[in-house]
Amino acid sequence: YYFKMMNLSNDVVILIFLCIITIFVQNVNCQDKILIFVAHEETYYSEYIVMREALTHAGYQVEVRSASNLTASTYMIPANTTIESTANTLPAGSYAQFQTQYQNYFGSAWNSTLNPTPSTIPVFGSILDVLDMSMYVALVVVGGTGAQAYNVDGIYSSQGVGSRFLSATTVQNVAEKLNSLAIEAIISGKPVMGQCHGAGIPANWRYPIPNMTPRTQLGPSILSGNQATGLPEPATADSLSTLGIIYFPNSPVVIASPHTSVAYNNAGNHKIISTRDWYPQTVAHAALTLLNILRTFPPTTSSSIDVLILHGGAVDQDNCHYTNRNNDIPCN
Repeated sequence: YYFKMMNLSNDVVILIFLCIITIFVQNVNCQDKILIFVAHEETYYSEYIVMREALTHAGYQVEVRSASNLTASTYMIPANTTIESTANTLPAGSYAQFQTQYQNYFGSAWNSTLNPTPSTIPVFGSILDVLDMSMYVALVVVGGTGAQAYNVDGIYSSQGVGSRFLSATTVQNVAEKLNSLAIEAIISGKPVMGQCHGAGIPANWRYPIPNMTPRTQLGPSILSGNQATGLPEPATADSLSTLGIIYFPNSPVVIASPHTSVAYNNAGNHKIISTRDWYPQTVAHAALTLLNILRTFPPTTSSSIDVLILHGGAVDQDNCHYTNRNNDIPCN
């Protein structure tokens, strides 16, 4: 209607909208993509699906990668449980509470068809094929028992059997690739997150970045001297203490800054997120925390962004007052 009032032809109107759509798509593809890593085996489904859906509903592209090009296996405890039943097991929580929380946080209703736990989830490809973090604004590591294989701790084991077999060397390469991507993200001011079992992965990220080194030559944890949370079990407290990290067992989500040895030039302050558990409510809370960081401290980019400004009628640069009705908008 507005364009018709300007007496523009249909062809011109279509061209304008095509320009707008092209600019929007180009910038979303380049600037609004979040990289999610899931373990090749034993990814905890609630942590994955709630995070993926929340970030998608918030307007971000989500690229899910694993240690191979194969689908990632999933589980929940007890076997065959659902998102609904898991939300109901949170002390003082409920599935209805989760649904309300999700709607309030992300502006969309939770899709109940996603409640059953599938045996596998599709992935975009191997994390080893990611060149760097330039195409992503954040990195998220999903938890589950399988995620612990990717700790940069000098101890690596194979995953899977038969056609799903991954060698210990591949697992180590993936662990150190995650380490490299995380350091790059932190230095450039992009947040990183480890969920539940996966919270041990950021705790074991090292700087300088190791490269196929024995355990005795691993550098300090990037969280040394800072705080984190993780799976609520005694082993978590012990492992974090060994790495010089302060453990917050009662906090569902903890934000930290990297160790002072990391050359992050303050860009990485408050950009390392760890989460405690697998409840859908906690995962939603963690997703909102990540979104708040992204919205408050958007990563800088070297790419140019084209902006198309539309207006009608002549603009009198000598009279920008709003009472000048010859200007359909104030002077820019």
